Formats: sequence, structure tokens, C-alpha cells
Amino acid sequence: METVPHLEIEQLFKKAAQKMIEKQKTDKSQVPWRHSSLIYDFCFAACPGVDVSQQLRECKKHFQANRLTTGKGGTAFVCYKDVLTKDPNNVEAKAGLKKIELSYVAWIKRALKRGQRYKAKRYLPRLCKVNSKSSELAKIKKRLKTSCPELRRTTVVSRSVDTGKGRFHDLLKDDTLGPKMFWIPADESIERFAIARYEVTFAEYDKFAEATGRDKPSDEDWGRGNRPVINVSWEDATAYTEWLSDSTGQKYSLPTEAQWQYAAATTSQKDICPYANVRDYTAPVGGVFVN
Repeated sequence: METVPHLEIEQLFKKAAQKMIEKQKTDKSQVPWRHSSLIYDFCFAACPGVDVSQQLRECKKHFQANRLTTGKGGTAFVCYKDVLTKDPNNVEAKAGLKKIELSYVAWIKRALKRGQRYKAKRYLPRLCKVNSKSSELAKIKKRLKTSCPELRRTTVVSRSVDTGKGRFHDLLKDDTLGPKMFWIPADESIERFAIARYEVTFAEYDKFAEATGRDKPSDEDWGRGNRPVINVSWEDATAYTEWLSDSTGQKYSLPTEAQWQYAAATTSQKDICPYANVRDYTAPVGGVFVN
């Protein structure tokens, strides 16, 4: 049978059947039977007339927005995979999948370097989904002492307890209260945002440390519980906000310089601890003045 480039599979079946019918007329061989359950066009090479350039732009947008394997409105992984069903040899789509794989590898390594095993374990099933044969996967699984888990989609429904006067607590996954928060009103230069009423306490941070397998910081023998946590780094503080985000379904982060200054400026003097950081030791939050 003659070679025809970009031949659709249905056309190939038809041509093969026609040849068999012609052969049957001469040697009385069996008439061919065929069955096809194809829904879409299938080609051994790129199907003629298929333009995936627009779809590739959408895939790139998903990637740039970090919608790699999860997200509303589509993901880069599904998008690139769909391109390859239409154009199996598309170089850009293959490169896109590789970039997704390398992103998860980088995030897992960074999480492990920072001691955030819980975060690394959260990324692992996504890496397994993207490429279960990744060259880095064996080393990562060995460090985490685990295998590729089944990827299950979990959703944390954000819940909060309103305590009045713009103050509230977000509920954690175990139905306990998160930090006490209050709303800072917006002005012309900054949008409304919520900030913690008190400093993060040892009790709050210790709960995070226990949940994530981190070492608890020293209290210098000043006391833990309701006293503000000390001896934590910026990385520790950032990890704590990420854990709060995962546990509440809300977006937590360290305040920006502008947010911190604005919150201090809009808070009355009686709400600010006059001792600031000049005490010889820490005091329970809210125990000196209303702060």
C-alpha cells in the first residue's frame, strides 16, 4: 500500500479494507471485519490543519500562574497533555511538561532544605503524577521514606468564628481556633486586610511545630504557653504562615512593611504595648496593655 503522510487512522483502516476486498475478489479470501471506537481524529503524525498555538499560549499562562496540576479554570499539566494528543511530537508541549516536573523537584528540595517535610510530602504526589519515572524521584522518596501516594484532591473549606468588633478566629482543620485576627480598614493607598491581634505565641507555634515535625525553639527559660515565640527565623515564620494557609483555607503571610506601618498608625495608643522590646524578658501577650 502506498505511503501517504499525515494519514488519519480511519482513512488507513478504509484503505486497508479496500485492499483486502480487492484481494478477496481474486483469491476468495475472507472479507475483512473491523471495529472502531475512536471518538476524535487520530493521526500517526500531526493531523493536517491542527493549530495548537493558541492552546500553547493558554498552557503557558497556567504555568506562569503556578496552576501546574491543580487550580480553577484548568492546569498546565492537563493543557500540555491535551496538546500532545493532537500533536504527539510537539516540542513546546513536551518542554512544558518537563518544566512542570522540574518545578516540583525544585520545590520539594527547597522544602526539605528548610525542614518543611510536610510541604515536600504535599508536592510528592503531584511530581509522581507528572512523571512517575523522574530521575530525581527515587532520591526524593528515599529522603522522605515514602513511595508515590495516591493523589487525592482535598479541599479545606474556610471557616471562622466572629468575636465581634471586627475580630475573628479562623478554624483549623482540627476545629480548634487559629490566631485572633482583626480587620484593618482600607484607605486610598492600601486595601483592607486582617492582621493578628497579638504576637504569635509559643502555644500557637508549638502546635505548628508538632504538626510538621519541626524542632521547637528555645524559650530561654522565660516560659512558653501564652508568651510570644522567640528564636525563630524568617524562614520559620514564613513556614508557619504557609501552614496556617493550608490548615484554614485562607491566605496567610507575613505583613508587608506598608501593612505593618499602616496597622500601627491606625491603632490607638492604648492598643500598643509601651514597653515594646525593652523588657528584660517576654511577658504573656495582652498581659501588659491591650496589644
